[in-house]
Amino acid sequence: GLVLFSATDGVRIFNPEFAKICGGIPQDELAGKSPRDLFPQGAADKLQAGIERKIKEPSFDGVELALPGTDGKEHLYRVSLYVFLDRQEQDAAKEAPLPGSVVAIFKDITRFRRQAQKAQERQHHLMEALVRAVEYVDPNLVGHTRKMRHVAELLARHMELDNTAVLTLRMASQLSQIGKIFVPHHLLRKSGKLTPEEQQAVLQSSEYAFRVLYGINFGLPVPEALHDMNEKFDGSGPRALKGDQINPHARLLAVVNAFCSMVSDRAYRQGMPISQALDILSSSPAFDPAIVLALREIPAEDLRAALAGEDDSSQA
Repeated sequence: GLVLFSATDGVRIFNPEFAKICGGIPQDELAGKSPRDLFPQGAADKLQAGIERKIKEPSFDGVELALPGTDGKEHLYRVSLYVFLDRQEQDAAKEAPLPGSVVAIFKDITRFRRQAQKAQERQHHLMEALVRAVEYVDPNLVGHTRKMRHVAELLARHMELDNTAVLTLRMASQLSQIGKIFVPHHLLRKSGKLTPEEQQAVLQSSEYAFRVLYGINFGLPVPEALHDMNEKFDGSGPRALKGDQINPHARLLAVVNAFCSMVSDRAYRQGMPISQALDILSSSPAFDPAIVLALREIPAEDLRAALAGEDDSSQA
């Protein structure tokens, strides 16, 4: 659907598809109508606000509207907005600012959105199954990925990372232990200190995770983040990557993974205080010091809340 809205005169030009979107309003009555004359109040207010914002802020690209369809079902439209000045307005605009007009292009994205939601649901169920499989292999990991998800998101937002990074870290946290399914189980359940050879065997879990998840389309660099998670900032990890050679998401996950492990109770020991865990992380060359410092800046009560947070995986 295509329509030209004037900030002062309402609908000026439209095509037949836009008329269909407007429902039962005859085409010869559309001229001069404002969004509030055409659509339900919530959608109309959102579109009107979008038009006004577009005129003031040219970089603004559009809105999404839920509108009733001719089939009696609700349809979701992506409405792209473009500022428009005709020749007369262009000439007048040279002398004084004009309210302007906006071209709105309506695209029905209902089917696309439903397909995306179904794909997300399938992905969520797959992730839940993988997490359960890991927790079955190593009882010490029950609840560990939940804690990691909360703390990783808290830390990412504290560091003012963008939404893509937050989503990547949230998903990677949930799958961070999947590679341990392929690690000898007796090593995961060993209560004493691991030998250097045993430690290397456990650290190979990140390579296994990468191989398992690489073929899944997450739409985010989740496998890459997990591939480097067991690397050490000083280069002592399984693939000897060092410093900035390590994926930045993986460096954050490594800090969060170690922190959550240290402060959590295990069958053979009690979890240590948050302050002690932070001191150990700060003194270790294995972790990115900038990320550890950012974690230290978060109030202890916020970290406790994240560690004890209720499971919101369905919402995520």
